[in-house]
Amino acid sequence: MKQARTVTVRLEEELLTLGRACGVLRRHNLPIRDFAVVSNGHPGTWKLSCVIEAEDAALKGLVLQINNVIGVRETTVTPSFLSEVS
Repeated sequence: MKQARTVTVRLEEELLTLGRACGVLRRHNLPIRDFAVVSNGHPGTWKLSCVIEAEDAALKGLVLQINNVIGVRETTVTPSFLSEVS
């Protein structure tokens, strides 16, 4: 069942790592409803957050591939509050 979920990726503060993580998102061609990158967390890391509406299996594959990107420290998927608003 398609459901909006928030995917949060904690990664090293390097443009190359950010570009690789965004490339994985692009290759999966999933509908992204919201996208943000912030640097106010742990020193030396960025937090990439996006709201994606997709099946559970597609998100599982996305998380596995993002975790394989060099420089990614952690990836989490949580239910999105945007799914309740729409």
